[in-house]
Amino acid sequence: MSKNKSTLHIEIFGKTEESSYFLDTSDEEACNWMCLIAPATNCKEQNLICYQMGQDIYYTVMKDILPGEQLRVWYAPYYAVKMGAVPFNVEFTAATNRGKVTDHVYESKQKLKEKERKKFHGMLL
Repeated sequence: MSKNKSTLHIEIFGKTEESSYFLDTSDEEACNWMCLIAPATNCKEQNLICYQMGQDIYYTVMKDILPGEQLRVWYAPYYAVKMGAVPFNVEFTAATNRGKVTDHVYESKQKLKEKERKKFHGMLL
């Protein structure tokens, strides 16, 4: 796998190390739109968060995105650690400002840690 800095590297973690694998996002013709999203270089430019749930990868909007603003993604904290990457200090504003917090969006790191231990079997947040 190449280490192209313009592409977010995504690993699907299986139950064992042998069943884990990287997604090849190098060919735009063979991938979906998610391969076109550039990785964020800091938490201020991040507006999407990437995580694994089961054997699927999801990108979730984490703050309001203005028309013309570039989409930038980085790993969810727990997923970043699994990927060997530095997690950003994540702040969610879009969903929490409207009171629409989904099952996987938390307003504090402490709540995230509590919930990931209790609820998220197979989700790498």
